[in-house]
Amino acid sequence: MSLTLYFSPINQPSRAVMALLAIGNIKYETKALNTYIEEERSPEFLEINPLGGIPFIIHDKLHLSESNAIMVHLV
Repeated sequence: MSLTLYFSPINQPSRAVMALLAIGNIKYETKALNTYIEEERSPEFLEINPLGGIPFIIHDKLHLSESNAIMVHLV
């Protein structure tokens, strides 16, 4: 099982997802995005997440955006 979280530390929904991951003791990798330079709008990120929203997870083959949807999936 592979879980990667794309997030920004200044983004409250990202912090909510990270809190749930910590409480649930779920192992995951992180990829921090610098929203000051709009990394979430980079061609590389838009290739995997066309909407460019954060937080964003890749869980095995599932690509999921929107913090509430991510947290429901994790629970």
